[in-house]
Amino acid sequence: MDVVFNEDQGRKRKGNSAENFSRVLRFALVLIKQYKARHEGVKVPLQRLRLRATWDTDVLDDILFGNELEHK
Repeated sequence: MDVVFNEDQGRKRKGNSAENFSRVLRFALVLIKQYKARHEGVKVPLQRLRLRATWDTDVLDDILFGNELEHK
């Protein structure tokens, strides 16, 4: 998971923040892996999918909500 989200660069040290953030990242990783499972033909690394989700809101919507939106 560190490879995908570069966790070692984080500075979460107060209270339970590191553990809480780790859970959020795991959830995001599960969503990205489910997206890849729905689109079996997609041979894209997880890091690149994260980047595509920041650029293309249709991809982000599909990852978060499982919506198969038609591209314009």
